[in-house]
Amino acid sequence: MNSLQILQAYARKTSLDVSHVTLCDKEKTLLFLDGTPELPSNTADGTQLYNTSTLTPVDSAESSDGGAPVYSLASLYLLCLHPHEYMSYRTACGENSVKDPVKIVHRSDLVSMLLGEKGVQKKE
Repeated sequence: MNSLQILQAYARKTSLDVSHVTLCDKEKTLLFLDGTPELPSNTADGTQLYNTSTLTPVDSAESSDGGAPVYSLASLYLLCLHPHEYMSYRTACGENSVKDPVKIVHRSDLVSMLLGEKGVQKKE
């Protein structure tokens, strides 16, 4: 299970707050804190890029096959924290020095992919 798949599992099974997953060192490190077999403890490189179609790591944004969007783990994590508030998401990206914020045209599909049913319904 790679770090993006672990993030996806956390996002679907927890409230995904800083007690479960946190970003530190200004985008460089993502910490998974629960430590259960289903949601393993892990430290991940927040700058690692992922093909969002295959959920696999890639070396650069240009290395994605078929034109699938490529974003850093930190960018996708912050999207999970701000799935319905795009301006809050962009502010969080700026505060955490994330250089590849998710484009608004990809946001909806990525929120659904990462959060499942939780991402479809907006919080009241």
